Amino acid sequence: MAVIPAERDIDRVLADGGAPLFARPAFTKVLTSVFGFRFRYLVSRSTAGDVRGAMPCFDLSSVLFGRRLATAPFNFYGGFAAADAEAAADLLAQARDA
Repeated sequence: MAVIPAERDIDRVLADGGAPLFARPAFTKVLTSVFGFRFRYLVSRSTAGDVRGAMPCFDLSSVLFGRRLATAPFNFYGGFAAADAEAAADLLAQARDA
């Protein structure tokens, strides 16, 4: 899995990609601190190390649904943002592996 870059880089990619506010770092910090969700970003980087895509992932566990990763813990769309198809494919591959 890619190393998490500075939050400003993630926020820029998500904002430029049209990701909803729920996916942005400020909101994910609120959910983590209020509800105690375990959280991480999956990040796709270019060969030069620039952030090309980001996907928020909450690690959720429940008796009903088991353990899973979700881009948003409460039924609204979380999604991800990617600068190109290659970055999107990388993010989806990382999600499958996680």
